[in-house]
Amino acid sequence: MALVLDSSALITLAAGGALSLLRQWPGDVCTVTEVFQETVEVGGARAFPDASAIARCFQGKTVSVRDPRRRDKLSGLSETDSLIVRLAVELSGRLLANDQTLRRKAEQRGVSAAFTVEFVQDLYEKAKLSRRRRDQLFTDFVAGGRYSREFMDAFLSTLP
Repeated sequence: MALVLDSSALITLAAGGALSLLRQWPGDVCTVTEVFQETVEVGGARAFPDASAIARCFQGKTVSVRDPRRRDKLSGLSETDSLIVRLAVELSGRLLANDQTLRRKAEQRGVSAAFTVEFVQDLYEKAKLSRRRRDQLFTDFVAGGRYSREFMDAFLSTLP
């Protein structure tokens, strides 16, 4: 199964120094051209600190660029988000995004979707990530403003 990334997932993992975790995914890891442009080209031009780390993920083939056959906009989504959902549908993939609306719209189309924290938790549960590293990432995600303390507390309360 392919893992299809939204820019929010790439930026969150980059901010936590955790882009290498994408190599743990058993299938292809990909995104659309527009996400590459947003995170690497625009991010680099604006000197965002994580743009170079994200660029290395593409250069090293950890993440590939793939575009869906259909490019028409879906109701209630931006053009880029529409493309991400269409790609996930075409690949029967799992969407990784931190945008609740995007996730909900994807799930309405039969796409499995997860927040970045769920991806990290899945790796921990599969013993591909230590508890210490998982906890540090969760702390970094909150400290970096990628998730609110309230969201993280609610998420952690669901764990065994």
